[in-house]
Amino acid sequence: MEHVEDKQDMKNETLLTAADVAEIFNTDVSKVESWVNKDLLRAINTPPNHDLRFRGDDIINFVHQNAQEWIPLLK
Repeated sequence: MEHVEDKQDMKNETLLTAADVAEIFNTDVSKVESWVNKDLLRAINTPPNHDLRFRGDDIINFVHQNAQEWIPLLK
């Protein structure tokens, strides 16, 4: 998990919350957190509360890396 100490690094980039990602995948936040803990989904840990944030590119990579699991769900 990436740690961001400077909010300036994130200023020009729209980041998603764990709740946003859960909504995209029609699941709950605990499932998103489990993907992060299993290193399946890259997250940014933001200070001071260490909230998880997600870049769009990381969501796309997650889908691509796990496509074989998603394809049967689309049929």
